[in-house]
Amino acid sequence: MSLEHPGPGFNGTLGRVGQKANLLDLEMFVRGYESCLLDTYGEKRAEDEWLDFIEYLRHEGLFPTEGWAAKISQHNQYSEDCFEYFRELLHKYLVLRMPDWFIEFNCSAQPSPWHNVNGPRSQDIRLKKHIEAVKNA
Repeated sequence: MSLEHPGPGFNGTLGRVGQKANLLDLEMFVRGYESCLLDTYGEKRAEDEWLDFIEYLRHEGLFPTEGWAAKISQHNQYSEDCFEYFRELLHKYLVLRMPDWFIEFNCSAQPSPWHNVNGPRSQDIRLKKHIEAVKNA
């Protein structure tokens, strides 16, 4: 799962990405997170990890009966804000839980999976706050 938006017009495994982040992109980001859990842990453990994240959302008051997406949408008027809000919730959760794959990912530079004519768009897509969190763990 990339920490960066692939850019306008990208048509990948999970669908087409628009000009700006929107609720469809949020859905694809969530599906991407679920896919990463499956690839990393296998079906049973991925389900447990996902349920742990849902419990975290409940604890944060963001998993009411109408669902977390509706609750997040109430907090943010614009779809791009919803995407960023969900992304920040996920990042906060990962820093709190520090799963093994998260520590491993943040221990060395991660070039962008998105390429242009010069190669990877970025030589390191990790977030500074995650690098620091792993160093301090």
